Amino acid sequence: MGSAAEKVAAVIMAKIPNLAQIFLIGFYEEREFALYVSATSNELKVLVRKTNHTALAGGLYNFRDLIMEGSPSHIFLLKCDVCCSFPLPEMLEARKQYGGIGTLLVIEVSAESASQFGELVADPVTNELLHYTEKPETFVSDRINCGEYVFAPDIFAAIRNVSTQQKDRGKKLNQSDNLFREIGQH
Repeated sequence: MGSAAEKVAAVIMAKIPNLAQIFLIGFYEEREFALYVSATSNELKVLVRKTNHTALAGGLYNFRDLIMEGSPSHIFLLKCDVCCSFPLPEMLEARKQYGGIGTLLVIEVSAESASQFGELVADPVTNELLHYTEKPETFVSDRINCGEYVFAPDIFAAIRNVSTQQKDRGKKLNQSDNLFREIGQH
């Protein structure tokens, strides 16, 4: 894992001018990257953080305060299992042009191989994401998630709102379960 993340970081540094920080967030220990971090410390700030979050949004949100130090205008998020050649400047331009909370890199693949990836459906006119399914059992779309994102800092408020909605929905379901149990006892 260490060498793959180091290669990704090197590509990022080469493609994005004025890059200030890179966060390597995942299930690995800081010591695995100690040599790499010390070798790049003159060029930019590389921070390695371990998280137990399995979801992408949870891991990102967990480090929001650290990520937002320095008030970045955009946040790139690159998974280690990406399937393209990092067109990061083009993604940033698309993000600026189309606005919204973020931009996701998508490619078309054969229907046979699509189910190995996250498949998505986008509006044919605006390219806005309409539906996303991670490795579906049945075919959804030949458009797949490449694992590369660029977000506005507003992403953290959006993650918080979704998390709150999920918690509220869970409370309502628990209340409904209790109500049905009480009704069943009468």
